[in-house]
Amino acid sequence: MELLRKLGVLRVRFDDGRLLLPDGSAVDADLSLPCVRAWLGERGLGRRLRGGVVAHAGFRIPDRFRANLPERGVVLGHALKGLGESLARRRPPWPRWRGLAKVASPPRAARPYLERLGLERPAGVKERLLRRAVVYALVADGAV
Repeated sequence: MELLRKLGVLRVRFDDGRLLLPDGSAVDADLSLPCVRAWLGERGLGRRLRGGVVAHAGFRIPDRFRANLPERGVVLGHALKGLGESLARRRPPWPRWRGLAKVASPPRAARPYLERLGLERPAGVKERLLRRAVVYALVADGAV
């Protein structure tokens, strides 16, 4: 309930089996009763969401973004953070020989991460170097 208050969905707080509004009015916290649900709908909902947006019920994620999974971002972020920390210590982890081969020619397992960053087909020297750094970080982290 506290999370819903922070997000601005609810204005009520829960105390000793009752729902309380900031103005002091209260009602029993039994949501199976229609009158309590009506009270909550009329007086207990927040006026505005904080940090959120309202999406139409017919909203559809475009096909080109459907493969953009958060898990990949977490893996990629972890690998790049590890690389950044090791470079800050000036001791980058050296991958084994197989890992060096993967950096030179990225494996299929690295493709989703490279696509997410737009590095699947590097256009210039800078993008080729970035691609190798990303693959290096993924190999050093054990993600590929």
